[in-house]
Amino acid sequence: MNNNKVIFIDYDGTLYSRKNNKIYEEVYELLEKCKKNNIDVFLSTGRTMLYLQNDSRLISLLKGVVGANGTFVKLEDKYLYNNFINKEEVYKFFDYTKEHDLSITCFAKDKAYVRFLDMNQYEGFKYYNPMKMVEINNKEEIIDDIELICLYAPYEQIKPAIPLFPNLQIYKWGASGADVIVKGPSKGSAIKEVIKYFDYNIDNTYGIGDGINDIEMFKTVKYSIAMGNASDEIKAHALKITDSLDNRGVEKVLLEILDGKM
Repeated sequence: MNNNKVIFIDYDGTLYSRKNNKIYEEVYELLEKCKKNNIDVFLSTGRTMLYLQNDSRLISLLKGVVGANGTFVKLEDKYLYNNFINKEEVYKFFDYTKEHDLSITCFAKDKAYVRFLDMNQYEGFKYYNPMKMVEINNKEEIIDDIELICLYAPYEQIKPAIPLFPNLQIYKWGASGADVIVKGPSKGSAIKEVIKYFDYNIDNTYGIGDGINDIEMFKTVKYSIAMGNASDEIKAHALKITDSLDNRGVEKVLLEILDGKM
């Protein structure tokens, strides 16, 4: 059995501060200490590798990435698995967003297909997410396999789509968007595969997060830690609550794990 401690850690709202558009330097330093002390760290995120490609420093400190809400697991040198959305479902969903005037991004491995109705929103997306983008207006322009679809609209406009797409999962984030993936995977199911693959001792597993999509992660690991900036619903599923991201909550948790206090 692999007795390394293993940490599964969310990105947005946990590691990455949108307020300051960065990961704090102290977080990188603590992740470096984890790696030197044989504590394996996996990013557990709704984002895809395309989102993360610009932060080579972070990627170098990770054992792997549980991405797109569990749709794929990327290890240091290979994919453990990858679940793409059926192309027919992608096209059907694109038609729905076009009919209802919703902005959409479809993420392939090496590019994002985008259709934004609000140009200010689009400029903001490009600023925060530098990546290869292809602007499209018709579904046939999507020629690659799609890992994740993002919607940009108030949840009240997104909610009616949920029963129309029984083969897809729609995860709300914030007040103005949602992730869409294939039905079945979750952060929890992906983490179970990682634990099995590396033969980790479940008693040495930690999960740190702040979002709805982290609940399944919390149910899977031994020690679940919610960020102080998480909602009460998320905190109710956590064993421990740390401080908020910008009050350095994640650094406090990493220090406790490194010092053997958790």
